Amino acid sequence: GDTKDGILYGVGTNGLLYQQTLKSMTTSSHWKQATSRGHVISIAIHEPTNLLYGVNGHGNLYKIPLDNLAGNGWVHVPHKGKCYHITISGDDIYCRGSSKAVWYQKLTKLTASSSWKKVARGDVMSVYVPKVAAEDLDFEETDFEMGPDYTSYIYA
Repeated sequence: GDTKDGILYGVGTNGLLYQQTLKSMTTSSHWKQATSRGHVISIAIHEPTNLLYGVNGHGNLYKIPLDNLAGNGWVHVPHKGKCYHITISGDDIYCRGSSKAVWYQKLTKLTASSSWKKVARGDVMSVYVPKVAAEDLDFEETDFEMGPDYTSYIYA
């Protein structure tokens, strides 16, 4: 998932996008469906262009305007290689490829013929550059616990 303007966007088990306001999020709040098409497995927001990027299970990259998710206007973004998980920081897009290595390039230079630069070798499952600090959420320090596989769990 990713955030923009206080809204958390996530991918459902059905591959569609869902959203929820961070400030009102609780363990009993509900996700609002944001798209009816797409079937993506990983998403990231490029804030300067207000575009949400997503990748599907075949490694293809797509984009859609964040302010028109209901329009389901996913556009294929041709690129060399396959991406199975993405994250964006500024103008940098990071991709976990088929070899589970991490690759990088500038979004402004991303084309069907541009090359990805390998920045980390495999066995990476996912990549993420955090944009929301824990203090921006209404949780106490005791609500977070690091799991045995170094994933964080949130308790209510």
